[in-house]
Amino acid sequence: MTILWSKKAEEDFESNIIYLLENWSTEVVQEFTSETEKVLNILAINPKAFQQNIVIKCHVVPITKQITLFYEVKKNQVILLRFWNNYQNPRKLKVKPNK
Repeated sequence: MTILWSKKAEEDFESNIIYLLENWSTEVVQEFTSETEKVLNILAINPKAFQQNIVIKCHVVPITKQITLFYEVKKNQVILLRFWNNYQNPRKLKVKPNK
């Protein structure tokens, strides 16, 4: 499967890295990126390995206890939608651009 990053997923990922570098350590950044790579490797093999949320109509997987990945599967593609920081207000979560 091909893995595509939405613009918002790229922005979220970068924001999380910047936050971790400013407030934690490079080891924490390495742990986050390593966990992300593990999940992406799983998605490349089995994109439906993680739970689908029927309300927002996409798959959800925790990367760490603080960050959740939202993604959707379309044909032969896995589209990464958001790397959501779970400490944010959930009412502000917009997974898809048209919703």
